[in-house]
Amino acid sequence: KSLKIEKGIADDLRMKNTDSKVDVLIAGAGITGLTLAWHLSRSGLSVQVIEPRNEPGGAMKSIQQGDWLAECGPGSILVSSEHINELFRDLGLENRVVRSLPQAKRRYLVKDSLPQPLPASLLQAVRTPLLSVGSKFKVIKEPFVKKMKSEDESVAEFVRRRLGSEFLDQFVNPLVGGIFAGDPERLSVRHAFPRLYALEEQHGSILKGQFKGLQKDPERKEIPRNKAEIISFDGGIQTLAQELAGKLSDQVSYQTRVKKVDQHNGGFAVEVTGQEGTKRITADNFVMTSPLHSLDQISFIDGETRWQDLMEMPYAPVSVINLGYRITDVGHPADGFGVLIPKTEPYRILGVQFNSSVFPGRAPEDGVMLTVFLGGMRYPNLVEKTEEEQLDIVESDLRRLLGITGKPQFKNIMVWPKAIPQYELGYDRYLKVFEELESAWPGLYLAGNFRGGISVGDCITNATLLARQIEAEANTGK
Repeated sequence: KSLKIEKGIADDLRMKNTDSKVDVLIAGAGITGLTLAWHLSRSGLSVQVIEPRNEPGGAMKSIQQGDWLAECGPGSILVSSEHINELFRDLGLENRVVRSLPQAKRRYLVKDSLPQPLPASLLQAVRTPLLSVGSKFKVIKEPFVKKMKSEDESVAEFVRRRLGSEFLDQFVNPLVGGIFAGDPERLSVRHAFPRLYALEEQHGSILKGQFKGLQKDPERKEIPRNKAEIISFDGGIQTLAQELAGKLSDQVSYQTRVKKVDQHNGGFAVEVTGQEGTKRITADNFVMTSPLHSLDQISFIDGETRWQDLMEMPYAPVSVINLGYRITDVGHPADGFGVLIPKTEPYRILGVQFNSSVFPGRAPEDGVMLTVFLGGMRYPNLVEKTEEEQLDIVESDLRRLLGITGKPQFKNIMVWPKAIPQYELGYDRYLKVFEELESAWPGLYLAGNFRGGISVGDCITNATLLARQIEAEANTGK
């Protein structure tokens, strides 16, 4: 017993001797945490970012092998806000931005097992074989469909009611698979696709709303959809995270984990452990940007039940499989952004992105870089298969879908067992917990792709606005 007491005293002394103090401690060096840290540090606040991995970016990971450049997570950024452009300019990244090629505007959707081009104009929409005549009339009648009184309606219910079942199966199901890797029967339209929900709320119709536009929040500096660019960087999308982390330098601690969080003197006492052992950091503010499923690795002295509730948020499992082929081995021209696959079609992959047609410098001149997505909420068990089994499934589907005859010259597989948070029906309960915890713990903030949008652009914009909020509260002494 005395040995235990002595060890406890020694641990307390070691912790005390390694205490440090910052204004803001951030858990997670993904795009949210890095963007937040960048803005806060420029405002004069002291910031420390804790990251369990050995590199920045979270799911933003790029791999260069010779002339092949592959993305293992998000493949691009939709510049949906001026806040995003401002970040690029502040970092001096304008000259490294790579804009999508003109052919990337072309999109494909599978119908009767074959890729069909999505209509790019009203005339093409009238003639498209992707929808039956009956479904086209259903779309035309959409402005006369009454609003739904329910506050929480699934994406599938919303689309069936306004546009019909065929439109849901042929267009929305693959779109949801491509964005969320999710199930439209389970996702909440109000939270997963707030723009669709707002179109009905403000205009009573999706089609009317497309012409009239939506009321915008001036703080978000939104760029109109038809003017928003799709971009990456010359070294891949991880370039942004690497540049942010490089500017922050020793303000980012890698291979370090948050172990325990407690309230302390109006702020926080956070125990972290890394290569240099365990130490305590005290902070006026603590921002949790790591995925919610990682909360089980942290001990919270207070509010344990509410933190446990957040861990229940579902995440879609996804395997991102990059394959590089010779042009002569690919039967399809792969001349667009990519192809999405409805659940009703006889394929197991969710879709394919034609990376070398979206951005330059992704493949040799005689090569084609394809990124294939497998699993999701549609086929979650496929992610649990061995890498060899997953590659067999992907190559089999690509032979039928794109007429591929040769073997890949480049291949890389990244398995994300919990990739994308799902804003499903009942998502309001998570929002309530976020608010309860932030109210009970002044100076606590929860931010990331689990709140306010899953895209890289959403995360950058949300982090920018949160930085302004924290800076304002620090200046007023709140």
